[in-house]
Amino acid sequence: MTVTNDKNRFISNSLADELKAHTKKFKKNNKGVLEAAANNNTYNEVYTQLISDVILESMHVMDAWENKNYDQLDGMTPMEYYATLNNINDFIELIYILEAENSGIIPNGLAGYINENKEKFSNELVDLLNSMELDEDKSINQEQRAIIHMAEIISDPKFIEPLFDIISKLENDKTDSNTLTTLTNAIQQIGKPAIEKLINKINSMEKSGPIYSYLLIGLARIGSKNKSDELYQLLRRLFRDSELKFIEANALGVYGDGRALSVIRGYIEKNAHKITKWEYSQLREILVQLGGMVKDFDTYFSSVKDM
Repeated sequence: MTVTNDKNRFISNSLADELKAHTKKFKKNNKGVLEAAANNNTYNEVYTQLISDVILESMHVMDAWENKNYDQLDGMTPMEYYATLNNINDFIELIYILEAENSGIIPNGLAGYINENKEKFSNELVDLLNSMELDEDKSINQEQRAIIHMAEIISDPKFIEPLFDIISKLENDKTDSNTLTTLTNAIQQIGKPAIEKLINKINSMEKSGPIYSYLLIGLARIGSKNKSDELYQLLRRLFRDSELKFIEANALGVYGDGRALSVIRGYIEKNAHKITKWEYSQLREILVQLGGMVKDFDTYFSSVKDM
């Protein structure tokens, strides 16, 4: 996609400069904190907290940036500039260049403006999604990613069918992770209205490969906020029927139902003699995530030699 709107290019470059300056300042201000943490053996904990802090502060930086006046925008703020865009292609181009130059970051104000005006764009987005053709690798390009990202922002249930039509064109051996992430993010944002379609798709497909994995975790994430016995029973059945278990166990962990503890523990107890330490470590993380006890298993597997 060729960017033709100079103001869109300025928006992206200006935001990138603001975020880079903030990140540089944040690193400088917290260098001593990380060095002290390394000496106190608390580096990982402190680093995780700092990452959370820099993300939160970056959101504040973007909010302030969106309300500054710029000569390059004819004296407007970015927020005021968004209101001058009425053509869906202008927004797609803006999202495209922001994703390309700002690691996929979309400012809150832009997302809010698009969502507030979703009635202007929803039908056109449906048409764009319906006409979307994948490349020879069964993956989306950057412009298509921007279209789907705009659909994610609006999250209208009318996008469910066209999104799943695109998913039906994917291939496990070809489709890249960026395509899978973009599509499942859009579906997850739609939320509860997408559950039935996800269940039907998962029930009808081969229970292996990245497409299955992404959709199953996507369903678990939506389900974690929309729990039902039907969903839990489906996830439990998929775990029990699975040969490798890890994808399904992860889905149970993401879903967050305590009943899964006995299911996963039961599997480990029954198969401890043939589970490797690495396999146990993967299942252990999920048991801990669900609030389960692992001391007995830790004791057993500490004496197990890897196969």
